[in-house]
Amino acid sequence: MRILYIDQMTPYGHINFNQIYISGLLKAGAELSIVCSKEYVDKLDLPSAIVALVYPKFLSHVNKGGIRDRITFFLRLIYIRFFLDLSAYDMLLFSSYEELSFYCGMIRQRSFLINHANIQGFASNSIKRYFAKKISKKNVQIVFNDVMKRKLQEWSIENVIVCPHGFSKPYSLDKLEKTSIYRIARIPDDVKIDRVIFSPSFYSSDFDFINTILCSESFQTFLEDSNIVLLIKGVALNNISNRIYFIDNYLSSEDYKLLFMNSDFILLCYGSDFSYRVSGVLFECMINNKICLIKNSLELRGYSNYICYDPYFVDVEDLKRKIALLSSCSLKKRYNIDDLYPDFYKFLEECQQFLKR
Repeated sequence: MRILYIDQMTPYGHINFNQIYISGLLKAGAELSIVCSKEYVDKLDLPSAIVALVYPKFLSHVNKGGIRDRITFFLRLIYIRFFLDLSAYDMLLFSSYEELSFYCGMIRQRSFLINHANIQGFASNSIKRYFAKKISKKNVQIVFNDVMKRKLQEWSIENVIVCPHGFSKPYSLDKLEKTSIYRIARIPDDVKIDRVIFSPSFYSSDFDFINTILCSESFQTFLEDSNIVLLIKGVALNNISNRIYFIDNYLSSEDYKLLFMNSDFILLCYGSDFSYRVSGVLFECMINNKICLIKNSLELRGYSNYICYDPYFVDVEDLKRKIALLSSCSLKKRYNIDDLYPDFYKFLEECQQFLKR
């Protein structure tokens, strides 16, 4: 099956996801041609033979937000239609898409659209939901779990395939050493560190809860007494603690992996608007057997059957108790993830069934 694999939005955080799906589809026998940005070609180390088209420089810059990004996403589709014969492919698979620009881009071939956080937008925005229904009459939504599928069905969207998110390869480092934490997070040498908590999902976080942490004297004292540092990837907020550090500089892939693997806990405190999507960071924890701390989330409660300990907390005091309890966690196997791997053979078969309709 000849598949044109298109990443319309090319978010930086989807690099691992694209690695999972590209390698999985290739192993399942798909003949892939890929459309993406130059950055993706480099980060994914894609062989030139499977790169069908690279977005030009003037279409490379996104994440500005709002209408400017939608114009770029729309122009990317026009660029693809101009330079590629889409009828030469058996299937168009969008590894990310934006519903308004996709509708306006007038892709006539039936397309398969991988739905990351789109449903969250459909639920809160009636205009997005309108366009979602329009494009889903002909095209097929790919979602990661049954909860996402059921939500689409509530809106009478029936062209849906479930295929799990899957896992990237476990991070492989020559050695783990906490000394790298001092360099990356710019921590003074005289700060003693016994344990590290790392929060990599700042922009999806509950900012009110982050501020509660920063203002909590009892939490600061707990960190100080336990020789724990909390590292938060993101723009620095008002903070006077020598136990909490914001990492607002660019992190290379290697430094990110060093931080992740040298941390004792990964903190996930998503906001209340985190819904009908999956957490790539949680999947990183699972494949690397890292302990995570999850602010109570109905969405992520759905993964409790795959976790061999209780990672959920509701407030700062509960977080302190959870850290103290899990600091002595001796479980060697912390997750049961066999059912979370995608079956790409089955996925391609389901896609073929839709194409025959």
